Amino acid sequence: HWRSHDASTATNPMSKLYAYEAGRRAVEDHLKRCGAEGVVTDTRFFGFYQTTYKVPEEMSVNLVFCSCEGQNPKKILNNFSPEFDRQKAKNVIYYENEFNKFVIISKEQTQDVDVMIFADAKLCDVKADALNQLAANCLRDGIGMAGGRILSNDGTLAFGRMEYDAEGKLTHADAGLQKGFTGYFHKAILQQNTEGVSHHLFAVRRELLESWQPCGYSTPEEAMEAFCSYVKDSGYRISYVPEATAILK
Repeated sequence: HWRSHDASTATNPMSKLYAYEAGRRAVEDHLKRCGAEGVVTDTRFFGFYQTTYKVPEEMSVNLVFCSCEGQNPKKILNNFSPEFDRQKAKNVIYYENEFNKFVIISKEQTQDVDVMIFADAKLCDVKADALNQLAANCLRDGIGMAGGRILSNDGTLAFGRMEYDAEGKLTHADAGLQKGFTGYFHKAILQQNTEGVSHHLFAVRRELLESWQPCGYSTPEEAMEAFCSYVKDSGYRISYVPEATAILK
């Protein structure tokens, strides 16, 4: 425990803004030492920061949309990714069904691209720059896969970062978090390494997708859990990118 008074950061963060500015500079200096290009900004919670990574100019991406049955393909692309740099999208692939969407990707469809981005066609209100940030994070040193944050229509968090529970099962750690809440230590809105991400919106390095040898899976969730394990076993980390937010209709 500690005391709180008007001159302390516990009560009034504005009293010692220099401490939080020093924290932001520390993150910026770390990026420089690592050779990473990104812009560090404060979140609405002092002492917690957001890094927006620079999108590689030469990056090429294939977009894969699933659950497209009965929908106009062009409308899906226009509604889903109006802010995405179309010059980076080398190919757009549409699947009618959700099941095993990334299991059946052929090597011909991944040829000569850096990143594959998979998205549920039922997603809407995708945050600006979401796809760019998923791809940029996916190409960071040591990262092989990046996933976004999916909300329900009422603002409740449906899918986000995944962790193992007490029984060893991979679960969405913040699922059910109500609108306006950010979870333990604000983890629901902070970029971080994680054990897995949602199959509704994620990016993966091409070489990982090509080298994976999938077996038969009963559900997309089962396939995704196996693939996340494969990514980690291959020596890569998985990044949760909450700035890549969308609503699942």
